[in-house]
Formats: sequence, structure tokens, C-alpha cells
Amino acid sequence: MVMVHHNVLEHLPGQATNKLGQRYMIKNASALVSRLQAAKVPVAFTGHLHVQDIAQSTDFYAITTGSLVSYPHPYRLMSVETDKAGRQTLSVMSKRIEAVPDWPTLQQTSKDWMCDRSLPFITRLLTDPPLALSQAQAIRYAHQAKDFWATVAAGDATFDYKHMPESAQQYFCRYNAVDEKGQARFIDNNAVLTLN
Repeated sequence: MVMVHHNVLEHLPGQATNKLGQRYMIKNASALVSRLQAAKVPVAFTGHLHVQDIAQSTDFYAITTGSLVSYPHPYRLMSVETDKAGRQTLSVMSKRIEAVPDWPTLQQTSKDWMCDRSLPFITRLLTDPPLALSQAQAIRYAHQAKDFWATVAAGDATFDYKHMPESAQQYFCRYNAVDEKGQARFIDNNAVLTLN
């Protein structure tokens, strides 16, 4: 197993080609993943993005974990088990810091704080390509999507912004926790992954 701060697989749609997303990825990500797969390394643990996500490329997993200092204040418990046939699995269980002495409602307070400060980010997301909504449209819809980043950060996201234009709905649905066939696949927080 390998640990590296920057992401080695995409944890957001188009992360490797998006100017904002690229800054969270290691520059030689595909070469590094190829070398790790050739060496039969099954998993890399990453951070930097502050989201709960498990990405997969064939027999290789990249697990990124959010930060204790930001919503949803997660940490993970993991264990590797080997069965009698020699097959290994990695059990991933995510927990959250629910409260601290001065913040008895830490989860809700932190989520509200993140959502309340997301409007400039969401407005830019809506006005930049590929959506390219007008500033007036973006401002109107940004308030309705202020939970976007908090939901992504929490992992296993599902979005259904029916009040938005079809193009925006399709864009945000790209962030849903689904497999390559479009079926719900909630593995970002709790999973059992086959390692060999």
C-alpha cells in the first residue's frame, strides 16, 4: 500500500483535465498508477481534496479521505483480511467526529458554514464552461445548489437539482455515486474491496 498527498486517480469527473481539479492531482498520475499496478500495489491512500471518495482503475483503488478540520470531519478504520485461499480484502469503515466540547452540533454547524460560504464557488462553476450560464441564472441557481460541495465532501453523493436547466442537471449528476453502468454504488464511506 502507498500513501501520497495528491490524488493519483480522479475523484471528481474530469479532474485530470479541469484547471481547478488538476491542482489536486499528482502531475505524473497515470505513469505512477501504471508503475503501482505493475508492482501489484492494490491501493493508494491520498488526501489534499478533503472529500470522502474511493476511485478504482481495474484492480487498483485510490482512497482519499476528508480532513478532520472540515466537514464532514471524517476518519477511517480499515482492516485487511486474508481468507484460506489467500484472497485479500480491505474493509473500509468511515466515522465522523460528531461533536467537540465547544461545538456540540459540529456536524450541522460545519455543514451550514460550508454551504453558506459556497455561493462564489457555485456561481463560478455555473458560469464557467461547460455550463456557461448567464451571471443572473447562476446567481439564481447557486442558492439552490449551495449544498453541492458539502455533499461531495461527505462522499456517496446523489444530486437531483430538478429546478435547474437540463444541462446543469446532467452536469451535477456526473458527481453521483454510480458505477460505470449508472447504477448506485455507495463505496465512498464504507466498503469491502478485493485486493487480489
